[in-house]
Amino acid sequence: MRLLPKLDQETPPSSACRPARSRACGVPPAGDGWWSAVCGIALLLALSASAAQAAPGSLVIAGGALSPGNAAVHRAFLDLRMQGAPTIAVIPAASSEPAGSARRLAAALERHGGSPADVVLVHLATMDDPETPAVDESRWAGNATDSREIAKILSAGGIWFAGGDQSRITRSLLCENGADTPMLAAIRARLAAGAVIGGTSAGAAIMSRVMILNGDSRTALSQPVQPRLDPDESNTALVLGQGLGFLPDGLVDQHFSERDRLGRLTRALFEQPSAQRFGFGIDEDTALVVDLESGIAKALGSGTITVVDARAATAGTGLPFTASGVSVATMPAGSVIALDGSRGIGLKPMPGPFPWKETAR
Repeated sequence: MRLLPKLDQETPPSSACRPARSRACGVPPAGDGWWSAVCGIALLLALSASAAQAAPGSLVIAGGALSPGNAAVHRAFLDLRMQGAPTIAVIPAASSEPAGSARRLAAALERHGGSPADVVLVHLATMDDPETPAVDESRWAGNATDSREIAKILSAGGIWFAGGDQSRITRSLLCENGADTPMLAAIRARLAAGAVIGGTSAGAAIMSRVMILNGDSRTALSQPVQPRLDPDESNTALVLGQGLGFLPDGLVDQHFSERDRLGRLTRALFEQPSAQRFGFGIDEDTALVVDLESGIAKALGSGTITVVDARAATAGTGLPFTASGVSVATMPAGSVIALDGSRGIGLKPMPGPFPWKETAR
């Protein structure tokens, strides 16, 4: 069973594909040369073709506030890298400290057997890092079409999304029409070929097809869902948007128990078709690790994962929002469940070991 989403190998016309903050998708950056762009596209298509024969990779979806000392989650990410491809590409697009996010991850991984030399920073960001006055990282906003940055993705056995604001990630990696930029296409190709994709906080939110952009439980249950983000950051209304869809089924929410987000996740599920109304609320310092080849997922870390299943539930009318028939289960560390792309999720614990061999601690 393979839960990997279908890899889209079509490149949309540049006139229809423009990153929200940058130039048209598919147009190489100034000075990079058309030949470099053509070679990069040819390499990506070749990689996509070979990925069809490879076992898909894994996801490490961390709920935020990941402790540098969390051996289980960091070691899992290191162990799940593609064989022969130790490089870890850090995508800091969500962060207000892009350079600092890569340094912190490298330091954390070193504590658990990783090499800082394996960590490379992908120059994709929308915010300037105050720790690096000589570099303006906000100038990296359009680099999802830069063949030099895409090459970092194509050589990586692991890809990590830093935390911050998830809308910055999708603005950087999705075109205006919702299609993939060349960099996002490369990320999908690496996942299909067996790489691991991880992320924390905002880097977890983008894992599902639909993404929670904003909102708290109280407002989500008492007010209508809003169609777009409000420039007023004090607005706590529930807002949903397009995620990157690395996780084929289920809606992800993070900082779950710490920020009382059960109401928020449940309300968000009822914005989905009934067959897709299930989600994962991931606590801080905790991760859901998904093997896309077997469809098995495991909880790791210091907290729990809350699985909310509303496929057979019904919602009341009007506000405040009410629902009946919602099933809630918790996964403490070490719990294993089976995901099924055709039926959603099986909540019964699975016997036997997780599909990867964990390094002895």
